[in-house]
Amino acid sequence: MTTWIEEWMAEGRAQGRAESHAEGRAQGRAEGRAEGRAEGRVEGQAGTLVRMARKRFGESAASTVAALLESVTSEAAVDEIETCLLTCANGDTLIAKLRQI
Repeated sequence: MTTWIEEWMAEGRAQGRAESHAEGRAQGRAEGRAEGRAEGRVEGQAGTLVRMARKRFGESAASTVAALLESVTSEAAVDEIETCLLTCANGDTLIAKLRQI
């Protein structure tokens, strides 16, 4: 036979677990949304960078940029690629620099 104190403590523990679970779900959803937004930004920028490469250096460079961007997931890498597109004098230099990223 359990006492009212033991029942009260058991209820408190159960409530704490439920609140902890709810907080964990909320945190997971927030992290998932943030990751999704970051991935969306990278994908959006990738299309722009491929178009820039095509206009500036031609289809060959654009194809290489597109292939390299398929594996890029960080905004920092996208920024670095963008800088290369703006500063490289020709497509060969661009491709060489991008392969180092």
